[in-house]
Amino acid sequence: MPGKGDSPIVWNKLALSGRLTINEAQERREELLHALTNSDHLELDLAAIEAVDGAGLQLLIACHISARRDGKGLRLVPPLGEPLRAALTMAGFINRGSGRRGGAKDDFWYVEG
Repeated sequence: MPGKGDSPIVWNKLALSGRLTINEAQERREELLHALTNSDHLELDLAAIEAVDGAGLQLLIACHISARRDGKGLRLVPPLGEPLRAALTMAGFINRGSGRRGGAKDDFWYVEG
C-alpha cells in the first residue's frame, strides 16, 4: 500500500502487432529499447502478434533482464495471442494446462486470463 506522498505507478503501454521473428528482430529490438528507456513501468500488449520464433522470445527475455537490471517494471498484458502462448509453451516457459510456469511464480511470464 503506497504511503503518504507516494505517487501511483503509471504503466506505459507498448502494443506490438505483426511478427516477432528473426526477420524483424532488429526493428523490434529498437522499439522495445526505446519504450523501456522512456518508461519506468512498461506493459507489453502482444495479443496481435501473428508469429513468434526463438529470436522473438530472446528479445522478450533480454527486455525482461534489462528492465530488472535497471529497476524498471515490465509485464505482459493479458490475453496473450495464440502464437506467443504456443511459443512460450513450446519453449517450456508456461505449462499447457495452467498458463503458469513450472516452479515459482514469475510475474513476467505469468498471465491471468
